[in-house]
Amino acid sequence: MENASKALIIAGGVLLSLLVIGTLVFMANQLSDLRQTEEDAQAEERLEEFYRELESYTEDNMRGNEILSLANMLKDYNDRYAGGNIFQYGDEGYDPISLTVTYNLTPMTDSIFFENGMTFDLDQLIEQNRKLEDEVENMAKAKPTGYDKTYRELSGMTYRELYDMIERQGKYTTADTISAEINRLQSGSTSNDKNCIEYYNQLVSEQKDIKSSVRFNRPTVERYDNGRIKSLAYVQK
Repeated sequence: MENASKALIIAGGVLLSLLVIGTLVFMANQLSDLRQTEEDAQAEERLEEFYRELESYTEDNMRGNEILSLANMLKDYNDRYAGGNIFQYGDEGYDPISLTVTYNLTPMTDSIFFENGMTFDLDQLIEQNRKLEDEVENMAKAKPTGYDKTYRELSGMTYRELYDMIERQGKYTTADTISAEINRLQSGSTSNDKNCIEYYNQLVSEQKDIKSSVRFNRPTVERYDNGRIKSLAYVQK
């Protein structure tokens, strides 16, 4: 009888433990589901905010820096939600959004990376702008052979300052040789020489124009059946 009572007590304890564990597991699952629901709701709200913001880019007279910001915004959206970077983010199954941008840079005769009539898709636009920024940064830090000043520093110097700098160096001693060296520093030794102040100034000017000066017509907008934007096509004014 005593053994039977002990057995019942043990069985009751085991049953109670199982009930407690089961309750804890159930509560944990409920909390997990609640957190997932909250995260899904927050993600959906972020996407709705993104779609609302995207509509603001369908206006006329958008600036160059706004188009570049749009490109980065669409790249992030496509990567995160539309399978653009499936290895990092997976594929949420949302519809991708495409972008094309055409530049009419006739007034910008010195354009190098964004030539007149060039059309870029989303990835090409981001990559071309990155190349321009990298080239500006590299040239800003580069120094002509034999000089301790960068092209950025040299570009801010007057002809007289360049003349005095070269004269102090002692390598060129006559007015003609110093003037020839100034011309080489300013415009290069050949027509396609990129190691010169002129090339650096062209890069800086193009970077400024692409971001600040150019304007675009109201884009051609294509939409999905649900009304959300499928593609945007911009042409510079």
